[in-house]
Amino acid sequence: MKRRLLILRSMTFFTLIILSTEVRAGPDTANSSCPNFESDSKEVKLSLRRNSIVSSILPLKYCDFKYSEEYDIVLEGERYERREGKLTVCKDGEISIRGKRIETCFMNGVFPGYGTYLRGKSQAAAVDFFSIAGALYKLYGETGEYTDLKDRLDEINIALSQAETISEKRDLNQLAYETSRKANLQNKYRKKILLFSSALYAYQLIEPIFSEKPPDLYSYSDRTNIRFRANNRSVKKALLYSFFRPGRGQFYQGKTKRGVFFSSIFVLSGLVSLDLDNQYNKDVSEYNMCLSKLNSSTNLADRRKYSARASLFWEDVEDSKEKRNISLYVLAGIWGWNIIDTLFPGSQYCQDKNYSFNVTPTGCELAFNF
Repeated sequence: MKRRLLILRSMTFFTLIILSTEVRAGPDTANSSCPNFESDSKEVKLSLRRNSIVSSILPLKYCDFKYSEEYDIVLEGERYERREGKLTVCKDGEISIRGKRIETCFMNGVFPGYGTYLRGKSQAAAVDFFSIAGALYKLYGETGEYTDLKDRLDEINIALSQAETISEKRDLNQLAYETSRKANLQNKYRKKILLFSSALYAYQLIEPIFSEKPPDLYSYSDRTNIRFRANNRSVKKALLYSFFRPGRGQFYQGKTKRGVFFSSIFVLSGLVSLDLDNQYNKDVSEYNMCLSKLNSSTNLADRRKYSARASLFWEDVEDSKEKRNISLYVLAGIWGWNIIDTLFPGSQYCQDKNYSFNVTPTGCELAFNF
């Protein structure tokens, strides 16, 4: 009898363990539901991600939605701004959406373009990375040349301190003066490249603050119906973005190829313009030094020699000045062309423009809406 009771108790104990395990493994119905995600506009795509990714055109009914859990959310569309953030729905029904701007800024600060890449903007991230890398490579080369000039100047000064004859000291003083001027010019050019690189780095660092906004809630009720507001892409915003950083307005409008083109060609043209400006300053310095020698010389043969050299240097100055001006005109043209391009995004990219531009067999039409 006692053995039977012991067996019965053991069976009851193991049965309770199995039942309790099944209850714990089942769905937590108190903490999950099937909310409806909607939008106030059509053709809006929603992506939700926690352990897996759910992506669909709204409206979307998502079951197994966990309350008090944080979801990565992306709201986008062909004609709408891309909005990304983190969505949390509390058990009391309160909905909160926070942005990822600070995270993106931090990651861009650690590695240029990385935060932008994680936000799904791989082309813009690649442009940022290679633009900054190219500018820093240029800065590295110019800094090395400046260091070589400084080392050479130090060697000349050491030789000058050890010179014994007056003629040797005079020649070394002249050489030190010329080398010092070249070093100063090279240092100014190096600082311009540094400023250009810093501007590229700073823009991609602070850009997420005003461009990476979280999705807007239109309304919600009973924790089951969540409605979002789709923000139309704005021509004004695109123009403003391209004004400060060519190509950024095109990326905003969804014209990726044009964004890559304008961003890359502007950075390349900027570096070329800085290089031609530096060459112009070098030619002016050479001309001024030759002119100084001409004015200080008393020998007729030396004056003729320096006069002929000055004429050649002046031709170099005029030639480098023309090239520099052309590069600046090209740079300004690219910048202006990039701004004008944002004014004609096409109906598939923006909805808030008050005009349209069409090409017909008989010519071009520019229409304004009133």
